[in-house]
Amino acid sequence: MSFRRVNDMKSLAAALHAAREGTGEVRHILLSATFRPRLPGLTKMVSKLSKEGSFRKGLEVFDDMQARGVEADVVTCCSLISALERGGQWQLAEDLFLQMCQASEHDTPLLRTLRLQDAGAPAVAGQGHGGGSPAHAQGSAPFLGAPAAPWTPEGGPSEAVAAAAEEEGAAALLRELSLASGTSGSDEAADSGAGLPQQPVRQVPRLKYMNVSRIAPNRVCCNALLAAYARAKPPQWEKALTLLTAMTEAGGEIAPDCVTFNTALKACGNAGRLDQALRVYAALISRGVRPSVTTFALLLAAAAAADSPQTVRLVWSWLEESGLEINTACMNAYVSILVKQGQWDEARAAFRAMLSPAARCKPSICTINTILAAQLRQGQFAQVHTVFEDLAAAGLQPSVVTYNALLAAHAQSGAWQAALDCLQRMLRTPGVVPNAETFGSVLAAMARGAVNAPPAEAAAAAEASLGVFRAMLAAPIGGGAGAGAYGALMRLQAAAGQWGRALAVHELMLAQGLTPDTAAASAVIQAYAATGQPAAALAAWAALRSGGRAPEPPAERALLAAAAAAGAWREALVVLRAMRGGAEPPGAACYEAVMAAAAGAGAAPGAIEAASLAAAAGVRLGLAVAASALAQLLRASGWAAVYELAEARAPRLHMTHFIIRLTLRTGGR
Repeated sequence: MSFRRVNDMKSLAAALHAAREGTGEVRHILLSATFRPRLPGLTKMVSKLSKEGSFRKGLEVFDDMQARGVEADVVTCCSLISALERGGQWQLAEDLFLQMCQASEHDTPLLRTLRLQDAGAPAVAGQGHGGGSPAHAQGSAPFLGAPAAPWTPEGGPSEAVAAAAEEEGAAALLRELSLASGTSGSDEAADSGAGLPQQPVRQVPRLKYMNVSRIAPNRVCCNALLAAYARAKPPQWEKALTLLTAMTEAGGEIAPDCVTFNTALKACGNAGRLDQALRVYAALISRGVRPSVTTFALLLAAAAAADSPQTVRLVWSWLEESGLEINTACMNAYVSILVKQGQWDEARAAFRAMLSPAARCKPSICTINTILAAQLRQGQFAQVHTVFEDLAAAGLQPSVVTYNALLAAHAQSGAWQAALDCLQRMLRTPGVVPNAETFGSVLAAMARGAVNAPPAEAAAAAEASLGVFRAMLAAPIGGGAGAGAYGALMRLQAAAGQWGRALAVHELMLAQGLTPDTAAASAVIQAYAATGQPAAALAAWAALRSGGRAPEPPAERALLAAAAAAGAWREALVVLRAMRGGAEPPGAACYEAVMAAAAGAGAAPGAIEAASLAAAAGVRLGLAVAASALAQLLRASGWAAVYELAEARAPRLHMTHFIIRLTLRTGGR
């Protein structure tokens, strides 16, 4: 790859941006530059590359600096640690930090705490990547000094933190803020490298040339390493608390600020350690550091992730008392936990308060989506549309999740025309691309709405569904159409009486290796029955039953009628027996169809069983059908079968009446 001539920092930045990492192009560009980049410019370059997500390029720039003897200082190293943090390489960031500690000519409390000892004493992160015991893990040094009451606007004492700690199993929060860091030999420590590439990106950056008078880690470096611990997979919360303790003991310019505490708090929250997050908050207060809105946002997120509604409400009360401007992240965390705990009224009240002109913060699209999801779970489909319209009041643009929530509500209520309108609106929204869930919900709305719709409306829905399905197949969605979409399309065509189309969709679905659900399979049974294919309908019915699924009653009634009409009275009788144990017992028409089919075939036992089953179920058969069956049996099997069928059909009330009418009809023959 050829590059333009590099003769200043601007052209150097452009060339490095276009270079491919790990190919030697970065070093080639730096060597071919017609000017000698100075340290401040190279430091900014490392920082810029890391912010762009090219942390590997930042490492290559740093390597070139060391190869050419450019002395790194603390600003350069901070930029590199930040680059490693953004790249998820917390171990490399930690090693570079420790090198800075070892190389510094100044002996400060922080360095004495963190510097690796020849005897193997633990430092901030233990020795190497295996991780020794963190400093103070088992020692008696208190965590961040003496406890203090939580901060309030007046600075007065409060028992709020103690209450939260009690809930999380840390009742001694206000009495003893000691760090429980665990042991170095735990499985967690052994797995601390999880999530990193199997092959290292590169070797640990080495500080070969450095300005030893300006290499000692400062607060910015410490905060960058804390951020790396928080981003690690799994989060290295114990290491973060160890570093936080060391910074506190060092004091002076290295003493932790609000950003430091927030980053340590984030590490605890990411690790699911709400108890430790509360300890960090209490330590922040004890040091006289004023919390920021980010502090409360992190606490709310940690409490929500820990499924602790009491702590969420407690932290929210602290935030309201603080006088800080409540941001959207805080509100989202608060609303989310209320929804998760089923506090619907409180969540909606908070949401409505955000929509008021005097609200301290406005809802984000995330807040809207959370409320919509809650209303869907409650079955409040009409209110989903109302909340969707509130987007305009909040000045927000719907996301694909928002549209899908509205479409899901339409699907549940069968509002297929509204679903089509929503899809068209979605297609016109810039930056919003429908996905498989989108099209599936539209088709589901059309299928549900067409079931009980007038014939003309059902036909219109079936015709429109073909266009939606074609658009779905043409859309750039992963995996294509799913079983739900095919099933909805089949049900739509069946509802409109388009049996041939329904079967064609079924064949296409099977070709994709998809299995229809019960509703779709029932539509297939109906389609086979309606097109004069009782054998295929029976096979589909048997397959569904063998899988432990009961076809929908309309499908079984259609199957029974088709089998009886084809003279397959034995199969019809099998279906009748199965239907009697279903959720919707068969009506008189089903018994009559089987009895008539069996009588027409001269099968007295089948007709008699059908009549007996009807009598046992308390179903009265029609007089005309029974008389016709008696007449057929009389011709085929004689008077004995007639008497037996009459007795089965009406053992006490109408036998004489039937026989008299039958005698009159047959002339006594």
